[in-house]
Amino acid sequence: MRGASCHREKSIEMKRGVKKTVLVAAALVAVAVLALASAIGVRNPKAMFAVRVSQALLNAVAIRIDAEMGDAESQYKLGKMYANGFIARKNPMEAAKWYKLAADQGCANAQHELGRMYRDGRGVARDAAEAVWLFRAAAEQGHVNAQNNLGNMYYHGNGVETNYAEAVKWIRMAAEQGCVLAEFNMGLMYEYGKGVGKDDAEAAAWHLLAAEKGHTTAQRRVGFMYKDGRGVAKNEAEAFKWFRAAAEDGDQYAQNNVGWMYYHGRGGVKRDYVEAAKWYRLSADKGDGYAQNALGLMYWYGQGVAKDFYEAVKLFRASADQGNADALDSLGTMYEYGQGVERDYEMAMALYRKAADAGNIVAWHNLGRMYERGLGIEKNYAEALKCYRVAAEKGCADAQNNLGVLYYFGHGTGKDYAEALRWFRKAAEKKQANARCSLGGMHKNG
Repeated sequence: MRGASCHREKSIEMKRGVKKTVLVAAALVAVAVLALASAIGVRNPKAMFAVRVSQALLNAVAIRIDAEMGDAESQYKLGKMYANGFIARKNPMEAAKWYKLAADQGCANAQHELGRMYRDGRGVARDAAEAVWLFRAAAEQGHVNAQNNLGNMYYHGNGVETNYAEAVKWIRMAAEQGCVLAEFNMGLMYEYGKGVGKDDAEAAAWHLLAAEKGHTTAQRRVGFMYKDGRGVAKNEAEAFKWFRAAAEDGDQYAQNNVGWMYYHGRGGVKRDYVEAAKWYRLSADKGDGYAQNALGLMYWYGQGVAKDFYEAVKLFRASADQGNADALDSLGTMYEYGQGVERDYEMAMALYRKAADAGNIVAWHNLGRMYERGLGIEKNYAEALKCYRVAAEKGCADAQNNLGVLYYFGHGTGKDYAEALRWFRKAAEKKQANARCSLGGMHKNG
């Protein structure tokens, strides 16, 4: 047994010796390349690349030697090299090994990186409690990213019991040192009132700090705050500025809002359907349901794009599959009129019902029309009356007019001219053309 043990120790020692020999050889080659380049004053791009590689290699060799001699900072740097695949191939397990050696010596950077690896299960088995311990060790030394991450662990109850007050404590420490992620997180804490009193003005202030440093999601949230006038004075031009900044960085929700502002000519920009379609397309291609429905409508009407019912249906369906109530209603309309699909009243009825149940007011009006005309279902004035009333009471002018018609002729209810007049008047106030005619007729006939 002793002989076998001795043999293993000699084998390990031999491997270490070979490794050191390779490191020294690599260092000598790097030195030789650098010396040659210096001597002949090389300016050839390929030669300069070789020089840069040699310098990096020489630096890596020095780090490796110092790490093996127990230098904590070098152990951290070597772990980083393995984590990022610099010089050596990416090796999370090797990275974790060197981070641990440095972390055990109190290196805050290594503690933070190893904490992230335990949190995410990279190179080590996932262990949220160990991640919390490491984040805390680094945070107590003033490591700002560790402070922010420790706060996040408290916020989500990951490896520790949820504690919003403790989350705010650590995130604020990092934010007050200028950590952009922490500034954004402080904005969220104030926006939702977690660990602090809900305060839109404070939320806007923190989000703005992060937005000004290029944090994409913060830019989008600042855009919404200016658009809605939450925590800041309402200013659509400022909203557009921040939506545009986030949109250009690829944020799909900001792209949708830039599209909306171009479509409606808001935020200090002129109405531009071509620009609207461009931004909606960028957002829709990333799967944003609102943008898919909006772009579908543009293909339906031929605004900024060539009219294309088939493309409209494709986009409405993609949005409807995500449960978008407006898209469900739009898709129902395509089936009702046979645009881009074969006409199918029963399918239209089913889609209108789903949209109505999801809160779409126009869908209630469309359901009422289907019941009134007997499309896809047996004609039923009483059901039509119910559906029209739901939409009418939510302000749908067409439903208000149709409800007036049913009361005027006594369909689904007894004739009631007073009630008919009331609904015609409501619709006419919204400039519904048929209601204006009906109202005029009722006044003429007394």
